[in-house]
Amino acid sequence: MEHKLCLVAYSGDKSAGAMGDKNTVYLFDNKYKKYVDDFLKAQLNFDLYALDKDFPNGSKKFYKKYLSTFHKLQDLGIFIDKWDFRTHWSMEIYDELKDLKIFKPYKLEPNGLEVKLKWEKYCDKMYN
Repeated sequence: MEHKLCLVAYSGDKSAGAMGDKNTVYLFDNKYKKYVDDFLKAQLNFDLYALDKDFPNGSKKFYKKYLSTFHKLQDLGIFIDKWDFRTHWSMEIYDELKDLKIFKPYKLEPNGLEVKLKWEKYCDKMYN
């Protein structure tokens, strides 16, 4: 059985108590799981490196990997904007979220290119 996978914000801009009152949830296609795995590993490695004594003057490799994996998820339509980068995420099975108190309250948000195009159209209309 193939599960519906999702990313759930648990801290940062897209989490409850930051820019909104609910944790953002993004669904993604299971065929992209490898890329999401890469992103989450890079996020953790960067967080661990940020606790080292030579941070931020040491190696930039952890940040570069974190940023490149984030951009890959943007290209795939999973992430939308800079606020997604400034958020910490957990991969979960969507159908089990209702039973996990740690992520409540949460809200399923649209993601991907369609959202970006609607936003750009809105901005063009408002500012041009």
